Amino acid sequence: ALAAKRNVIAFDEQRATAIGDALGDALKQGIAREAIVLIAILSEENDAASNVARLREHARVETIDVVLLPLGEGRESFARAASELAESKLTARIGVYFEAPLGASEAAALTALPASVDIVAAPFNVYEGDRGLPKAVADGGRAFIALRPLEIAFGAHVAHLIDASPPPPEQGKPVAFIAALAELGRLEQEYRSTIAVHLRGADDEMDPKELLRWSDELAKAERMLDEPL
Repeated sequence: ALAAKRNVIAFDEQRATAIGDALGDALKQGIAREAIVLIAILSEENDAASNVARLREHARVETIDVVLLPLGEGRESFARAASELAESKLTARIGVYFEAPLGASEAAALTALPASVDIVAAPFNVYEGDRGLPKAVADGGRAFIALRPLEIAFGAHVAHLIDASPPPPEQGKPVAFIAALAELGRLEQEYRSTIAVHLRGADDEMDPKELLRWSDELAKAERMLDEPL
């Protein structure tokens, strides 16, 4: 992510140690810790403060910028976990996240959450999420983080936190077409296995897994160019 100039990095318990290694490399490359936003996603709200302290230790960082807690069935237990986490001073900001898409009307009902919870995170892309969700969250005085986002604009209430454009190739070092095609195919397969499986099309005729097939089309184009006229 850092190599692609992405400065907002989310991680969970399984990736905490890897985050620490990556940050160490980033510091050696002259990237300041202040330039990186770390978002920890907890799998449960119980013992939130202890879990964040353990994450911080494994990641070898003094602070975690944002901690996202799941909103279970018990609002009281969530409020208690958020309060304990706020008192611990282990994170700068606390948020709530949802694994299922959230409607704008549901977001408006989140006003009962503790004041310390000032971020709402939920799936939001061209297939999932209510178009009015960012505005509804903003109207409630909270920031919104889109989970599983795709590149699309939804108005003034959406801000791009990162520039995901890949760095240009070094002068004098052109990227081999076959290698680039293989890397593109790998990324498309990663999209199909990690993102497309969670998407739903507007109708049965549109399969999200078929959205990104550029490597196949480019391979066909290359074969056509190689054919004799």
